[in-house]
Amino acid sequence: MTTRTPLRAGLAGAATAALVLAGTAAHAQSTTRGDKAADVLSFADQTTDDRGTKLTFKESVASGVDLRTVRVKHSKKSVAIKLTFANLGPGTIPVASIRLDGASTPSRFVVIAGQGRASVIDQRGKRRCHAPLTGRLGTDGYINIVVKRSCLGTPERIKVSASAASAGYQGDNTPYLFDSLSSTKVRAEHWTGWLKSN
Repeated sequence: MTTRTPLRAGLAGAATAALVLAGTAAHAQSTTRGDKAADVLSFADQTTDDRGTKLTFKESVASGVDLRTVRVKHSKKSVAIKLTFANLGPGTIPVASIRLDGASTPSRFVVIAGQGRASVIDQRGKRRCHAPLTGRLGTDGYINIVVKRSCLGTPERIKVSASAASAGYQGDNTPYLFDSLSSTKVRAEHWTGWLKSN
């Protein structure tokens, strides 16, 4: 269920940092997908625990990784992704996964790379470009990321999913918390519909 490879290799040093705004182009095809509230899972490690234990509502909100919505706008020049959280924590590691032109698996991942920017990496963990980001920590926290379409190979249509994890996700058999975009189920990964660059 969790996307650990190649993401864990590409996430070294990623942490939620201070955030800076970038705009989006007009005439974008857009959608918003909600995540099931308070569905954060606690994992004992990265190798033996493949199911996790669901946290309570209060624990999920306090975890800092409880996703609430994913909004995507696909324009002629960019893909803008906004992730909102119940209570975005300073050590949270958010990841957006992108599928291109009908593909059944993601070929690009967007991860926070430092203050005011994100990295777009491919399936091998190689960085393809940087993207500006903005956001706010705490209650109703959010992250906005704007990726140039040229960095994605100028696809005609895209699908996006997202997840968020605690810092332990980057460790070696360490406990961590995890939440993936899922509208109705706790242990599932859901995607937006296909969005064209209108």
